[in-house]
Amino acid sequence: HLFKELIMFNRIASKMNMRTAFYVLSAIILSCFISNQTLSQEPPCKGIATSKGLVNGVYLKESNICAFLGIPYAAPPLGELRFALPTEHEPWNAPLETVKIASQCPQTPSPMTDTSIPMNEDCLYLNIWAPVSIGSEKKPVMVFIHGGGFIVGSGGNSSYNGTNLSSMGDVIVVTVNYRLGVLGFLAHPAFADATGRTGNWGLYDQLAALRWVNQNIPNFGGDPGNVTLFGQSAGGMSVGLHLASPLSAGLFSKVAIHSGPPILLNISLDKGVATALDIASKLGCSEASSAASCLRSASIENILAKIPLGIFVMDTLEAQNKSFVVPIIDGAFIPEAPYSIFNNGGFNKDVIVMLGTTKDEASYFTMKKTLKTEKDFNDNLKMDIDNVAEALGVGLSGKPGDLEALFPVAHYPTVEKAYQDFICDAGFTCPTELLAEMILAHQPEVYRFYHTKDPVKMLNLGAFHGSELPYVFGNFGFMGQQFRSKDNLKLAKTAISLWSSFARTGAPSADSVPNWPKYDLTDRSYMILGDKIEIGASLKKEKCEPLSGFFKANME
Repeated sequence: HLFKELIMFNRIASKMNMRTAFYVLSAIILSCFISNQTLSQEPPCKGIATSKGLVNGVYLKESNICAFLGIPYAAPPLGELRFALPTEHEPWNAPLETVKIASQCPQTPSPMTDTSIPMNEDCLYLNIWAPVSIGSEKKPVMVFIHGGGFIVGSGGNSSYNGTNLSSMGDVIVVTVNYRLGVLGFLAHPAFADATGRTGNWGLYDQLAALRWVNQNIPNFGGDPGNVTLFGQSAGGMSVGLHLASPLSAGLFSKVAIHSGPPILLNISLDKGVATALDIASKLGCSEASSAASCLRSASIENILAKIPLGIFVMDTLEAQNKSFVVPIIDGAFIPEAPYSIFNNGGFNKDVIVMLGTTKDEASYFTMKKTLKTEKDFNDNLKMDIDNVAEALGVGLSGKPGDLEALFPVAHYPTVEKAYQDFICDAGFTCPTELLAEMILAHQPEVYRFYHTKDPVKMLNLGAFHGSELPYVFGNFGFMGQQFRSKDNLKLAKTAISLWSSFARTGAPSADSVPNWPKYDLTDRSYMILGDKIEIGASLKKEKCEPLSGFFKANME
C-alpha cells in the first residue's frame, strides 16, 4: 500500500511546492502507519493452520483471548474405529468454524455431566484458549485431562473453561475429550492386535491429543517444548499414567496430578479381558466369531442401559455391578503395574512433578450411604475395600481391626465424618504421599499441595474432591451453585499465578505467598491453599505411615 502511494506521489510531486509536497508525503506515511497498526491489532483468531486444515476461532474481547472450541484431533471413532486405536482425521478444505463446544463422549449422566453439551460417539475434540499478544515468543501450554471415574465428564465442561486461566496466567490452555466407560476401556480379545494388546482406548485418545498439540500448538502461539499436563481424579490418574508410559515420553515437561494417584490402578490384561467377555455377554455378543461386529454395532442406548458402570457410584450396601472398566496393564501404554513403574524408577524422570489432594475428598462420595452406627462404618468399610479390589486390583488388607483402629468412630463428631476420613486418607491423601516418595527416590523435582478451602459453604461439603479446580480455572460453579465472591477470587488469583508459573518455569510462585519448597523426606513440606496460604509439613503422618505399609504389603 505504501509503495503504491509513493509511486502516485512521485508522479504529482513536481507540480507542488516543497512545503506542500512535504505535508502530502507525511500524510501518506502516517495514514499507512495507522492502517498497518489497525491491521496488526486485529486479533489473530481466524485462518489458523493445523495439519488437517484451517480453523476459525472466536475473539473474547474482554479477556483478549482467542478461543478455538471443538477442534477434531482424531477421526470420529465410529463403525470399524469403535474399539480401535485413534486414527488421523481427514483433511478439510474450507476453514473449520471452531466456535462452540463439541459433543461430549457417551456416558450415563451424573452430577459431573454438563447436560448443556450434546452427547455423541463422535466426540474426539479438544478446545484451545490462547492469549492475543504481540511478539514471537511462544507461550507455555497447559493441557487438562478431565476426571469422572473414566466413565463421565467432558473437556468442554463449563467448569474447565480456560478463559480466565489463559488470560490471567498468560498461558495457552487446552482441554480434551476422550472415550469413556465401555467405549473407552473395553479390553475384548476380538480387538487385540498381533501382540495381544487391547483396551485403554481412552488413554490412546489422550496420547493422540498430546501428539496433536505437539505438532500444531506453535500455530496458536504455544511452545511445544514447554507443555504441562494436568488433570484431576481419573484425569489425575491419567496424567500419572502418561508420566509412567514410555509412549508419552517427550510430549510434556511438567505434570500436575490432582487427587488421582495412579499407583492405585492394578488391573491385569487377563482381568480386563475377563471383564470384557462378561460385558459382551450382557450385550448379547458372546459368540467369539461375531463378537467384534456385534459390539461395534451395539447401540449406545443399549450399552449405557445394560452396563451402568462406575466405582464412584458405590453409595449403598446393595449388590454392585462388578463390570468395572478402567485402564489396564496392557503391556504397551502401561508396561507393568504403575506401582512397580514408580517404585523402580521406570517413569519419565525428566519431568517436573506437582501433586496434591484436598482436605475433604470424600464428602460427596458418602452422601447416599447410611452411616449412623459403628456397624454401618464396618459394613461400608468391608464393601468398599472389596469393590476397590475388584475394580482397581488393589487390596488393603492387614490384621483384623488394624484399619478400623486408624479411624476410631468414637473420636469423630459423627460416623459419617469418620468414614469420610477413611476414604479421603486411604484413597487419596496417603497414596499421594507414597507416590511423592517414590518419585523423589529417582528425581528431586517434586512439589506437594493440600487444598483446604471450602468454596461453597452452603453445600456443607468442605474442601470436596475437585474443590481446587474452581480456583485454578477461575470459574465458580458447582452442582447448580454459583459462588463467585471477593474471597474466592482472591485465592483464584493466587492459584492461577502458582499453576501458570509452574507451567512457565517449573517452580510455582506468586506474589505475597510463602516460597513453595520442594518436597523432601525430611520435612515433607507442602503448600496449604486455604483461608490462609502457608507451608505445612508431614501431612497426616500418623495415618499415612501405616496406610503406606498396607499398600506396600499388598502391592510388592
